[in-house]
Amino acid sequence: MESDTQERQRRINMAVLACLTVIFVLAVMLQWYSGDRGTAIMGNIVFPLVCAGIGIVFARGAFAKYGELRLAAAFVLWYAVTRMIHRDHYLGAVRADLALLAGCCCLVLAHPYVMDAQTRRRVSRFVMDTLLVFTVAISWLAVYAAVTGNAVRLPLAQSDIGVDKAYRRLMIFGWHANTGGSILSVCAVMALYRHQMVRHKVPSAILTGFALLGYFCAVTLSDSRAAIINLAFFLSVALVILLSRRVSLRSRVLKGAALVLLAAVLCGSLYAANGLVRTSITALSEQMAPKSSQDAQEPQATQIAGRNLLKDASTLNGRTGIYRAAIRTLARDPVRLLTGGDEAVLIAQVNRQLKIPVDHTHNSFLQITAAMGLPGLAIVIAFLVLLILRGVRLFIAPSAASADRIALLIPVMIVIHGMVEPLVFYCFNLINVLFFLFSGIIFLRSREVAPARGMRPGASA
Repeated sequence: MESDTQERQRRINMAVLACLTVIFVLAVMLQWYSGDRGTAIMGNIVFPLVCAGIGIVFARGAFAKYGELRLAAAFVLWYAVTRMIHRDHYLGAVRADLALLAGCCCLVLAHPYVMDAQTRRRVSRFVMDTLLVFTVAISWLAVYAAVTGNAVRLPLAQSDIGVDKAYRRLMIFGWHANTGGSILSVCAVMALYRHQMVRHKVPSAILTGFALLGYFCAVTLSDSRAAIINLAFFLSVALVILLSRRVSLRSRVLKGAALVLLAAVLCGSLYAANGLVRTSITALSEQMAPKSSQDAQEPQATQIAGRNLLKDASTLNGRTGIYRAAIRTLARDPVRLLTGGDEAVLIAQVNRQLKIPVDHTHNSFLQITAAMGLPGLAIVIAFLVLLILRGVRLFIAPSAASADRIALLIPVMIVIHGMVEPLVFYCFNLINVLFFLFSGIIFLRSREVAPARGMRPGASA
């Protein structure tokens, strides 16, 4: 009887997957061969919903049971509804990037819920190893490009890795320097988390040190204030978490004070080290540049931006004016607050209130409100509240490992980045993959090490 039920369920799964695959292929083909609005809806709405549907079908038990997964599914569905109601510049550009967001919410977030602990660790480790190898290579290629003055273009890539000569900041595959810096700073903390998961610590420590040096140099080259400060602070906290169990003092208060002091010293040292990296790379670049050649085609010494990171800090480099203009514009449009709208229309209205035009609101919450209205913002806030509650429970759990506490830092870093750039829940690149990957890990680990009352550790809550 049980085998018949499993066979019937398997056939249902295969039938649903086949239907979703047909829709997926149709959406992709139509996107490639046409460019009208109907095709854009197929490519940008149906395509994401296929990703969401696959995740929901194969983790339907978890989606029915856990609030965070229901919120993720609701977010994807509401985004699709608002995009079909309103014209927007993403549909106009016929972009399929929204599929990544849907895949993050309903595939990356959901995958740990359908695996046992051992399989989950293997899969998570494989994903992290892939991302780390890729981003470490990018970081060291960026350093090479800065030192030699030659931009690097990878096979099949449409843009370079190198320091932009006009802005003197690191550009990776056309990403804005703030986005690239944010991603690499998060990957640096992920490298420490990965180090805690392996058995062979000595070779892992060597590889992790090599990775951290590359990330640190690349983040410095990005000249992103948020990325530099975030990296210095959270890398210091992660290192203190690793060292905390080796610090043995009789007084908990004294131990806490010593760890806080150590974190402050590490943070200050890492922050100051950015200047050393900048001057060292500049000096190496000057040595590598030809001394006598006047040919403009010859590599020239790289000039790296070195702005004062405290300048305009009170206005977040002018962002507070953007926030005020965006809030005023949203407050005058109750329909947008209810159903969302076209971000391009809102930005045009915001720019009429600014001296320097912008492309977005420089804030994830404002950008989500502009696109999805207050219902979309409410879904995001509810998800983050659940994540915070689970994160606190995991952090204070006596049985939590150092790796668990380091994992908590990654979503926090990304949300902080999202306060000055529209990244989390909005930006369609690697940053959301990392956010939802570690959110899923935190939700599951919190239930394993700190279950609800009346349940033994390791049981699902």
